[in-house]
Amino acid sequence: MHFVNGYIFKDGKFSKGELWVADSVIHPKGSKKEESIDVKGQFIIPGLIDLQLNGAFGHDFTADPKGVAEVSKQLGRFGVTAFLATLVSAKPKAYRSTLPQLQRLIGRSPGAELLGIHLEGPLINPLEVKAHTFVASDAFSSPAECYGSLEGVKLVTLAPEVTGAAEWIRSLHQQGIVVSAGHSRASAAEMERAIDNGVQMATHLFNGMGSFHHRAPGIVGAVLSRPGFCYSLIADGIHLDPHVVKMAWRAQPEGLILVSDAMAAAGTPDGEYVLGSRVVSVNNGVAKIKGEEVLAGCAYGLGELLARFCAMSGASLAEAVPCVTEKPARLLGLYPKKGSLEIGADADLTILDQHLKVVSCYAKGQKIF
Repeated sequence: MHFVNGYIFKDGKFSKGELWVADSVIHPKGSKKEESIDVKGQFIIPGLIDLQLNGAFGHDFTADPKGVAEVSKQLGRFGVTAFLATLVSAKPKAYRSTLPQLQRLIGRSPGAELLGIHLEGPLINPLEVKAHTFVASDAFSSPAECYGSLEGVKLVTLAPEVTGAAEWIRSLHQQGIVVSAGHSRASAAEMERAIDNGVQMATHLFNGMGSFHHRAPGIVGAVLSRPGFCYSLIADGIHLDPHVVKMAWRAQPEGLILVSDAMAAAGTPDGEYVLGSRVVSVNNGVAKIKGEEVLAGCAYGLGELLARFCAMSGASLAEAVPCVTEKPARLLGLYPKKGSLEIGADADLTILDQHLKVVSCYAKGQKIF
């Protein structure tokens, strides 16, 4: 394919130009043209990468792992070309049943690519359980004892202050798995020690963790005062006040990664859905545990959150694009094969209009929306 008349994101900026795709990758100028596509002055960016996707289109990955195949077919609607299937806290028996089903789909999903698995819990703080249902005790001496096979696991969220967490962090880090602090009441000092042990990220900063205080800054203070340290945000306008989004962006833009934390309601009408074993009611796009005032994931896709983030933070599109492309790809060790439009990169493309709405989406050169 030969994309023409588009503004292409490369080297941190948009430039009017052309893009060639062949054999599922970005090709240099001058390659054989099979099909010409007029982008009509719209933006061409790398495909979006979502590190925290609990489900969408009526499917919850914890309760319905086979639903990943159906979700991947439709993720192009959100501009997403690659993702981590996220599982909320569960008992070891459930992990040993669910993980093998997901592991078989890694790299084989029919639309957006399933890059691997994000395990959110169960080693979390009982005071920050939120929409989760199970809290691990120190009875699990190792991650393998809890989860079983860690094949395909790319990211694990845990509370660094919980008994046994330090050993888990070191073990996971040694296996090349990204460890993220979340659902936690860790102090700033505990977070600093966890970083020394191998923690590389903080999961949905501000949400599911102790509040920032000027004499007890906690994870928030430790992360925002450390330039370049990775942290994810849910910029749906529900999980965080716009002022908080703007504050985080201005304090520590280098490490900011946008995630959707989308659950089964994403891409579907309001109603009742599940998140793991919990029933979730969605009204006016706000997902809460039924009968409670506890937020339970997000009902919007990552493309929508990219637009909302720009509006809330004041970031330009050029500044925001790496938060959903390059930075998650780098965290997973996949850049520049993923998250870029460099020659030889996978032809994962998302095309946005002037209002930042997803117009079309390609995964490895195949149109998925």
